[in-house]
Amino acid sequence: MTKVGTENYQPPEILDGKPHSFPVDIWSLGCVFYQCLEAQSPFPQCSRKAMIDAIMSGKIRRNTYMSEESLIFAKEMLTVDPKKRLSALAVSRHPWIKKQRKEIVAIERSKLRNQL
Repeated sequence: MTKVGTENYQPPEILDGKPHSFPVDIWSLGCVFYQCLEAQSPFPQCSRKAMIDAIMSGKIRRNTYMSEESLIFAKEMLTVDPKKRLSALAVSRHPWIKKQRKEIVAIERSKLRNQL
């Protein structure tokens, strides 16, 4: 099996050379989500071996910017077992996403009222 992509965005099943499917995309989404909120990878270890060990264990930590709700969402996308990882549907229905949608709608309504 050919490995493609950046290792710190690859899930354990790819690093292990195991068969994989759609849950790998959720893992990568979790990495990007974390990086957007924390301005660093969820697995920022110094050496390649330490990074791979961290990915295989699935241990991530909250630094400065991430709320507890955001950290929970990231951890659910970065679950080591792909069968327990959030599905795309579960991501779209996650409470964190719903909260963001409500806030965006409220902002847009406020802008609309100001234009009237």
